[in-house]
Amino acid sequence: MRPGRGRFQSLAAMFGFVLGLILLLGSLNLAIGIDRATRRGRQHAEYLLVNKRVSTAGMLTYIRPTFTEREIEDLRAQQFVVDVGEFTTNRFRASTLPGAGVSINDGAAPPDPNRSGMQFEMPLYTELFFESVPDRFLDVRPPNWEWSEDSDYLPIIMSREFLNLYNFSFALAQRLPQIPESLIGSMTGSVTVSGAGGRRTLAARVVGLSDRIPSIIVPEGFMQWANREIAGERQERPSRLIAKVDRPADPDMLAYFKQRNFQVNSERLRAGQVGRMAVLALTAVGAVGMAFVVLALLLFVLLSRLIIAEAGDRIRLLLQLGYAPNTLAACALSRFWLGLLIVALAAGAILGVALPFAYARLREVGL
Repeated sequence: MRPGRGRFQSLAAMFGFVLGLILLLGSLNLAIGIDRATRRGRQHAEYLLVNKRVSTAGMLTYIRPTFTEREIEDLRAQQFVVDVGEFTTNRFRASTLPGAGVSINDGAAPPDPNRSGMQFEMPLYTELFFESVPDRFLDVRPPNWEWSEDSDYLPIIMSREFLNLYNFSFALAQRLPQIPESLIGSMTGSVTVSGAGGRRTLAARVVGLSDRIPSIIVPEGFMQWANREIAGERQERPSRLIAKVDRPADPDMLAYFKQRNFQVNSERLRAGQVGRMAVLALTAVGAVGMAFVVLALLLFVLLSRLIIAEAGDRIRLLLQLGYAPNTLAACALSRFWLGLLIVALAAGAILGVALPFAYARLREVGL
């Protein structure tokens, strides 16, 4: 019953079957791995900064793009949103005084002007901007963060990116000393706030570095007091929001922001988008692999029927000699299953080598 012809067709069918199994099982394994990784990422909520686009007309008319209560409630009602917070910006002028010092201490308590230690002064004067958000949106909660009206000490949370810009751009250009993160909590200085309601100087210190919010954050209590008492202005509608989302790769969320012309820090969504696109691409590759497997199986069946047709005279002779039909069928099927087993082992060996390499490449691109 061995085929006299069709060996090339058999080898082609085996090659197609191996290729199909590699594509099917490899894409399935990678898709499950990527989906599991993105699922673990979705267990940790993502925080998005949302603002409206600044138009040319708004620049000329000084009209700020702000959010209405209806827009905020509509955003809060979306299924992918867990919570929404409002940024409050300063309506007063704020600046640092030259001569801010750095003292080597533990940085746990408010600055003490009578405390001695290693100090040097930085000849730095700059205008400042402040923002505040509800405390539940902060990624760092340092001690002594609360502020009251009788306090002369102002704690500040600064973006880590600001420190990097100072150390590797501004400080190098102005020949100022660079500040390590370990000493940022020991920075003592003065902040002056002024406006229609008067002027006040407070001791200030950076008590934490934020990776979530690229801004200079002060306590909400200080911001509300200063806007009311120093700036003498009523609270305005927010121009920026922070949204806590639990499905950062949700296509409905991207469509929602695009439809309403909202800007978000889309870099935080890129990993989820890449993961979703990778799963879709692997699904397509798996479908191609499934087609290869089905076609290879059909080719195997056709070749088997051809072999049986060619061996018809010998099969009839074997039956006349007394061999049972089940015995002959078992002989043919054993060869068929043996060929499938060899093909599956070859595909498994190739996948065992290729999958670790593929996962290493995915880790390099951040998946």
